[in-house]
Amino acid sequence: MAVVALLLVSAPAFAQGPLSGKVIDANGDPVIGAGIVVKGTTNGTVSDVDGSFSLNVAPGTTLEVSCVGYVTQEVAAARNMTITLAEDVTLLEETVVVGYGTMKKSDVTGAMVSVSSEELVSNPVNNAIEALQGKAAGVVVSSAGLRPGETGSIQIRGRNSISASTSPLVVIDGVVSRSVGLDMLNPQDIESIDILKDASATAIYGAQGGNGVVLVTTKKGYNGRFTLSYNTNITLEKIYDVLPTMTASEAIEWRRWAKYYAGVGPRADEPTIANDAATLLYGGPSVDPASWANILRGWGISYADWASGNYNQANLKWDGSKVIDTDWTKFTDRIGVSQEHSLSASYGNERVRAYTSLGYLDNQGTNIGQDFKRYTFRTSVDVTPVPWFSLGGSINLRYSEQLYGIDGGNGVSGNSYAASLHEKGRAFYRYAVPYNDDGTRVIYPGADEIVATVIEEVGKSDIRNLNANVTGTFYTQFNFDKIWEPLKGLTFKTTFGPQMSLRQNYRYLSADCANRMSQGTDYVSSSASKNFSWTLDNIIAYNRQFGDHSVDVTLLQEAMSSMSTTLYSMSGTGVALGLSQAYWGLNPNSVSILNSPSYNSLTENQLASYMARVAYNFKNRYLLTVSYRYDGASQLGEGHKWHGFPSVALGWRIDQEDFMKGQDIFSQLKLRLGWGKTGNYSVGTYSTKDLLSTRVVDHGASPMTTYMTPTTFANQAIGWETTTQLNAGLDFSILKGRISGVFDVYKNNTDGLIFS
Repeated sequence: MAVVALLLVSAPAFAQGPLSGKVIDANGDPVIGAGIVVKGTTNGTVSDVDGSFSLNVAPGTTLEVSCVGYVTQEVAAARNMTITLAEDVTLLEETVVVGYGTMKKSDVTGAMVSVSSEELVSNPVNNAIEALQGKAAGVVVSSAGLRPGETGSIQIRGRNSISASTSPLVVIDGVVSRSVGLDMLNPQDIESIDILKDASATAIYGAQGGNGVVLVTTKKGYNGRFTLSYNTNITLEKIYDVLPTMTASEAIEWRRWAKYYAGVGPRADEPTIANDAATLLYGGPSVDPASWANILRGWGISYADWASGNYNQANLKWDGSKVIDTDWTKFTDRIGVSQEHSLSASYGNERVRAYTSLGYLDNQGTNIGQDFKRYTFRTSVDVTPVPWFSLGGSINLRYSEQLYGIDGGNGVSGNSYAASLHEKGRAFYRYAVPYNDDGTRVIYPGADEIVATVIEEVGKSDIRNLNANVTGTFYTQFNFDKIWEPLKGLTFKTTFGPQMSLRQNYRYLSADCANRMSQGTDYVSSSASKNFSWTLDNIIAYNRQFGDHSVDVTLLQEAMSSMSTTLYSMSGTGVALGLSQAYWGLNPNSVSILNSPSYNSLTENQLASYMARVAYNFKNRYLLTVSYRYDGASQLGEGHKWHGFPSVALGWRIDQEDFMKGQDIFSQLKLRLGWGKTGNYSVGTYSTKDLLSTRVVDHGASPMTTYMTPTTFANQAIGWETTTQLNAGLDFSILKGRISGVFDVYKNNTDGLIFS
């Protein structure tokens, strides 16, 4: 009984009741909208305009107090408590990749934007290019109308060239991507993407930075724990046409008026069967009698009556509602289903960090016959055997198979309609019909002998593209301050990055597919190509703080080489076993070869570079970054191969000034001004050389003579396209980080534009 009595006496001390308090910042000002929640529950409240709150909990209960722009705290509940939140400076101190190194975000003087891994996978996407869409100002991602497996394009601050590439430079883990693209990576494996936009930031990439730079950092093992993650998403897609399509009756009336205003027919409101027969079908009723019979429904007569002349025009009245209306897209479209699965594991300690992932994507397109499958594998290991030395590497593997669907081509040069199945379906007038009376296909609906039918084409052709990609990044780094204290801040790093891409393209069209029926034979083609490149970087970096002064120096020597090879390309007709054999039957001994097989064409180019960059910081307020890069490209003309690319940028962190202390509006305010030059050399590898071709001349009685004649004349004057850019920017963050943004004003001038 004594124990029970003690419990009864003690119980009121632990009973729940309303506890009040106030949330303030380091300056004593109230924090509005702070969340106060009982840890591990959903029981909570929000501070009001005075920072005050009231919560019904027992004293001693652990509370989590959080607010945007402040560090989350855990406190024990008490009566009349005052909670002081510290400002969260991690956003300002966040480290970002700036090219050949990293820098605190607050110290960056160039125009750049960062996209985190959470933002990249916030929407279900099939590749990293799609993941960037709408995530960065000044970065335009175009991906409309793409087939499954195709990737969009990226443009940063518009176009800077007429004929050379306008795509930005992609750098994955410090290695320039030359043989592979950004779609090489599974978005789930990306830690962050940093985009350099102005010339003061991109000039360190010199010849390659004229269109901006996309810096990709992939995930690595985390220190102190083992993590196993599985991610999956399933997406359904459907095509919605925002452009209206004319019905069968509307299309007939529209074509009648068009012929009338062209002066080749009567008014549309005074139609005749004879004029319809002459104008509504491209090749006339005999080419597509089924569609003509459908039009005759509007006149109320049969095809047989029309053919025999058994009708009287004066007794007939047009009624367009009787014409069968065919929505051709119902034969081309389907609900697209995309499923993606990703499994990753990571582990790390003081000596070793490791990361491995597997990814699978199955994308069934919204057009029948279009599919895409992708398999990815990534592994990375970073080892620090002794404090002064570290090494590591990563390997990325990607294999994909794209079923392209119907492209409209028939295997005859110059005769191709390369629209998607959906686009082809929209090209038919809706008064055209898919089948004849006997159930056979109408090959050219509407009697248009350019656009063949979309009915039952899937299964009569097989067009597919196979891709295999391998990339690697391997590095060693020496930290000299771990060897001798006076060398504090000095490091030397060597990075080697090989890349290889293999591509195989197959195409088979059966003799009974619509695009080959006029030829009477099947068609098969096959081609293969290989791209290989490597990059070697040697970087000396020095980063040191001297009182109010901070210096960051980077010296670079870089070499790159690329090689593209066409392994073979050939086409032919007459595959013995049809689709079951398809392109595997492309053998010169059993197929009528249309073109002579070509083997092992080779294209090579090289780039050599030297770069120096100095970043200076005084009192964490005044920032200066100066860089100079000197590049030499093999494909440019003699005397024009080498060019220098300077840049300078200034930054002023106004929020760190004494006169800004005590104010609680701006948590970040920085002015930037930058100037720099970048280049573009992405012209044809042999543009400065004479290109020769074979010509055979018949001299009559004399034997035929073979000559080598130039098709393109050498132009040794081809040099660099150079873009000069001036940029002014303002970075700000107000209301404790609740609102932040960047304003940039820039002007580009490109000189030495290259065009034919």
